[in-house]
Amino acid sequence: YLEGNFAPIHQTLPLTPCSYTGTIPDELIGGQYVRNGGNPVTNEDLGRDAHWFDGDGMLSGVLCRRGEDDEPVPEFVNQYILTDVYLSTLATPSLKSPILPSIATLVNPLSSLLYICLRVFRTLLLVLLSHLPGSKQAIKKISVANTAILYHDGRALATCESGPPMRIALPGLETVGWYDGNHAEGEPASSTPEETGFGGEGILSFMKEWTTAHPKVDPVTCEMLLFHSTFAPPYIHYSIVPATRNLSPSSPKPTKLLNAPISGVSSAKMMHDFGVSLTHTVIMDLPLSLDPLNLAKNKPVVAYDSSKSSRFGVFPRREPNSVTWFETDACCIFHTANTWDTVDETGNVTSVNLLACRLTSASLVFSAGNIAAPQPTKQTTDAVTRAMPFSERYDDDAGTDGDHASPCSGSAWEKAPVLESPHIERPSFLSRTS
Repeated sequence: YLEGNFAPIHQTLPLTPCSYTGTIPDELIGGQYVRNGGNPVTNEDLGRDAHWFDGDGMLSGVLCRRGEDDEPVPEFVNQYILTDVYLSTLATPSLKSPILPSIATLVNPLSSLLYICLRVFRTLLLVLLSHLPGSKQAIKKISVANTAILYHDGRALATCESGPPMRIALPGLETVGWYDGNHAEGEPASSTPEETGFGGEGILSFMKEWTTAHPKVDPVTCEMLLFHSTFAPPYIHYSIVPATRNLSPSSPKPTKLLNAPISGVSSAKMMHDFGVSLTHTVIMDLPLSLDPLNLAKNKPVVAYDSSKSSRFGVFPRREPNSVTWFETDACCIFHTANTWDTVDETGNVTSVNLLACRLTSASLVFSAGNIAAPQPTKQTTDAVTRAMPFSERYDDDAGTDGDHASPCSGSAWEKAPVLESPHIERPSFLSRTS
């Protein structure tokens, strides 16, 4: 991903007609496909630490419009996202390596405490210098906005969990500005007073605006749901941003919820995704830490501990203070596929279902940085080789004193093909903890 076919590209194009083979469905005409990904603008030092998750955000898109002869005309466009880090890099051509330390540096078990501190100190120094008189570009946010892009309430938003979303203009993919839950930089000023945006106020507000790269947009209510992960207790905050456009006159006035704390998260974590059903939200407290305090424990900043439990916090969408925690064996989940409710004949929710990609180790974090994963201990080996059932159920009637939940029997997943979901004769290892 630094050379060959995966090497970064530096050429950008405005909307440019392109040829195609096959047939473009009419349903795509008038729409645009856009993808986001890391594309490091500073790439001279190929021997540096580098990780697939690093790199400046670059958007690439294909707009489908109808031509004069009524035939579809696809147009390609790609643009760098003009983050503070990207603009500062352009303003400092003498830099041979990126401003931010690589994730590979933070996860590498061979990185010494001194080396990590030097890389972090270099970043802090460059950020501070960027605010001095004479600097061409101040670094106000450290996000590279390189992970995903979504559309909500008339705004296209590029995301990365090291900062707030960045608004992008369609179809040209021009950068508008950082979005704080109320408005984006570069938008016309609002005539009505607005509440404090993501992060709130105070000395740690910059941390509390770090937003998940995978917000969810409810297709029914058009609300956007997000969480914000920090290094300080309570570690996770939660926001709901309602839609304000195209609402019917009879619709109730949407209520915004910003920076609501979620209690019960055990420590600072690498929390990449979450689940949202039509009525509930699921937060994942997994044993994959992202904590600078790990350095004091002689551990990498990013570390996986298979001896710890994986915990799932479930709460009604607008009641984060009513979170209930469930736990299971250690696992890593980077992405969820879907979350949905099971309701009875009266319409009451009887269970919340989460479909996710569940891994038994954190090897993905290391392999994406071309790093050998830490050598497993016997305890780690036992945890990885122990069978993980295709599906299990949290029993809400289980005790809160650590008792195991009752086995999940007769569930719908057992009716799936045996090859995909083998029946495992074992007690459920899921229990309710609070």
